[in-house]
Parts: sequence; structure tokens; C-alpha cells
Amino acid sequence: MSEFNENYGEDLDEVFLQRPRAYQELPKRIPPPSDVNNFIGELDGFDEFNKPMHSRKSSKPVPEAQGAGMPPEVGQGGEQGGYDGFYDEMLKSRRKSKHNKPANAPKQSKRAASAAAALPTEPAPQNQKPASNHRKRSGNVELRKSEGKKGKKAAKAIVITLLALIFLLGTTVISTVFYFTGMLNHQSRADDTNYDANASFDPEENAEGYEEVDNLQVLSADGIPLKSDKDIINVLLVGIDAPKSQNKGSRSDTMIILSLDKKHKKIKMTSLLRDLYVMIPGRYEDRLNHSHAYGGVDLLIRTIEYNFRVKIDYYTRLNFDTFEEVVDSLGGVDIMLTANEAHIVGEGAHEGMNHLNGAQTETYARIRKIDSDFNRTGRQRKVMTSIINQMKKSDVQSLFSSMNTILPLVTTDIPQDVLVSHVVQAPVLKNYPISEYYVPQKDKYKGYYTRGMSVLSIDIPQAAKDVQYFIYEE
Repeated sequence: MSEFNENYGEDLDEVFLQRPRAYQELPKRIPPPSDVNNFIGELDGFDEFNKPMHSRKSSKPVPEAQGAGMPPEVGQGGEQGGYDGFYDEMLKSRRKSKHNKPANAPKQSKRAASAAAALPTEPAPQNQKPASNHRKRSGNVELRKSEGKKGKKAAKAIVITLLALIFLLGTTVISTVFYFTGMLNHQSRADDTNYDANASFDPEENAEGYEEVDNLQVLSADGIPLKSDKDIINVLLVGIDAPKSQNKGSRSDTMIILSLDKKHKKIKMTSLLRDLYVMIPGRYEDRLNHSHAYGGVDLLIRTIEYNFRVKIDYYTRLNFDTFEEVVDSLGGVDIMLTANEAHIVGEGAHEGMNHLNGAQTETYARIRKIDSDFNRTGRQRKVMTSIINQMKKSDVQSLFSSMNTILPLVTTDIPQDVLVSHVVQAPVLKNYPISEYYVPQKDKYKGYYTRGMSVLSIDIPQAAKDVQYFIYEE
């Protein structure tokens, strides 16, 4: 024992002092230090110590596990049990430690190293982290925080810059739109004085050969509610077949309800033929276009609402003598012509697709003699469709140039804020498809000659329902 203590005691004390808690926590696996000293001392002179453990024989009886104060696995008998089994584990651990030993590790005696390798390693507390890793993580966190602050500042600067640009752009657009809308001739329908309540017209010839009647009646649509929708705006386009200086008492030659339908994302045009025989509020049965002569745009709108039961939100009026300037300001329009139409239009027009100037377009829109008023209103809708398509293709500079020409020629009651909002939405609205409708439909009227004029008699209540369905789709 003294020899063992002199040779190995110092090394084992160092090992045991490094792992005192392991012996307290796991007493059944490893014997106390005193038993290990005795155990190793007894084997100090064993000459088969370095032989493989499976070839050794135990030279001494194995003490009882409990009597020797050793754990049960150490006290097992047999060739692989007892001390040999325990030491077998120590040698295995020693062989592993030789391969895993760092190059600069301090030297130990073989037996001390074996015993140390067999001892369990005390598990580190779960909540304890290496200081170096903690410092690294702390540094990374601080770095990330710093980078995050810089990123937030950069993002904030970008957002502020974008908002400033949007504000400046929006201000410029709105100012420009207000500038151009200021050029419009704004006139409320109630203030329109271009009418003559006592206007009279020369009798027409019964060119169509209609049946003559003296007292033609008109059915009333009073039982049908007036329909409107906040997502559908109806603008009445009125064309006057007279010079602007002679508006007073002039009949409306063109009446198209232009519906901007944001609900169904469509642009719709409903033509109302001028010869429709209707009830004029406050007066009597007469042709639709006579209402403008008797009471201006206000009476015309009230007549349309009374008979066709759709709400007219705004109006825009244009004289045909200025229509030529409007088309020329857009650079002309593309129109498909028949051979007869091309002959009347003249100036090099031909059958097929033609690019017409303002004068040619005006002539085309007023053609009636070669067919009927149905075809004439169809030509007018073609012109409107071509104008809209031409505006869609125009760049901003061309549009501004056109507006300089067009707006002073137009009279309207559309408020500036409504105009501005729709100009801003132009990139979206220009993608809306265009739908067309006309009243009366060709199979839903009958022509009569009454009181010196040719008229188209229709079922007014049914026509009102049809117009409502086309515009509102319900």
C-alpha cells in the first residue's frame, strides 16, 4: 500500500479532487477512493495485468458487493465479473483516451490515466453556458441590434422619400387637372337658358310612309322606380345640330347615356333615337329631341328620367360645328366605311378601314339618307368608341394638347372633384370594355306620322326595364 501511495497516490488524488461530486451522485458505479486504492494496490504485482482481460483468471476470491462496499456490478463473479470486469471497462476507457488525448495535454501515469478515464464526467448544469460562447452570442446580438437599427433608419428614409415623391406627383397631377378643368364651361342644368318654351318647327314630309294618326297616346312608366347606383355614373352626352351661337331653341340631334360602371368594370353607351315619341314633363306627348328646344338640358334630362327611369348624374353638351376641332385635336379617328359611306365622306375615303380627319368624321356621323336613323345613331356610337380608343392610345403630352382644344368647346355640370378623381383613375378605366345599346330595338317599335312629324312609338314601360337592365345589369 505504501508503495502504491508513493507511485500513484498523487495522481489519483488529483483525479479524485477534480470529480468529487461524481462520487457523491453515483456511489453505485464507482467505489470510494479508499476502496479503489486498496483495489489497485492488491493488483499492483499481478503479472498478467497487461494481458487481455478475457484471458485472465482472478487470483483472489471476489468479495461480496455489499460487504466490500462496492457497487453490485463490481461484485459479480466469473471470468468477466469481479475486478476483472471492472478493470476491463477501465482499460477500454484508457484505450479510447489515448486516441482522443490532445497533443499538449499533461502526462499522467498509465494507471492514473486509466482510473481517471473510468470515472464519470460530471454533467454541466443545463442552465450554465460557456462564457466564451455567451460573449460571442452577446456580441452577435449587439451587432444584429446595431444592423437592425441601421436597416430601420434606411427603410424609414426610403419610405419618407417615396411619400414625398408621391405627394409631389399627386400635387402636380391634381394641379394640372384643376388647371384644365378650369377651362371647362361649367353650367348647371338649372342655369341653362339656351331654350325657347314656345319653339315651333316646320312640318316634315312623311318620307317613311308611316301610318297617319291624329291622337297618338304614350304609355306611362310612373310605376317603375327611378334607378341609380353609387358605383355607376351616368353622363348624358348631348350633340346639338346647330352653330354654338344659335343654341337657343335648338333640338338635340344626339343623345347618348355614357355609363361608367365601376361595379361591373365596363363603359356602356345607350343611344336614344331623336324620333322617340315620349311624354315631356309639364307639357305633352312629343318627340324626345324637342324637349331640349323647349327647356334646355334640364328639361331633356327630366324627360329621359321620367320615361326611361334611370338617374342622369351629369351632362356634357357639344355643338357639331366644334366637333371637327375635337377630332382634329386627337389626330383623327379610325372608322370602317361601307362603299356608300365612303362615297358621301369623300376626300379620298374608300371602302374598308379609314383614318378620318375632323371634317370627314362630322360628315360620317350625320349620314342618314342612305339608310335610317338607326344606322345614323350607330355611326355616332362608332365615332364615340373610336374617340375613346384614340384617347387610350395617346400619350400624356398628346392628351394635354387635346384637352387644351376640347375643354373650352364643352359645356358640362360635372364637378371638378369628380373630374379629378376619374382622371387619376384613367389607367384603370381605360381597360374597361365598351358595350352598346340603343332604344328602340329594331323589332320593338312602330312608326307613325302625327302632327306633321314622323315618330317612333314604343312600349315605354318595357323600354324602361330594358334600359335599366343594360345599365345596371339587374
